[in-house]
Amino acid sequence: MIDPDHFDSLAYVTAVAPAMGFDLPPERLADIAGAFALVIRVGLPALQAEVPAHAEPAAVFVA
Repeated sequence: MIDPDHFDSLAYVTAVAPAMGFDLPPERLADIAGAFALVIRVGLPALQAEVPAHAEPAAVFVA
């Protein structure tokens, strides 16, 4: 599990952006890394929630 207090979002974004085909200037990478760090911090509780094996974690729409 990602530890948001020790995750280097700038290093991650800097490494992944070229692999995804993005050629971004350093100031843009810093902005994206900041947003990514926030997403990790906000989303972590959802990732840590226990979901029973029989549960359907995706929405199911019935007409």
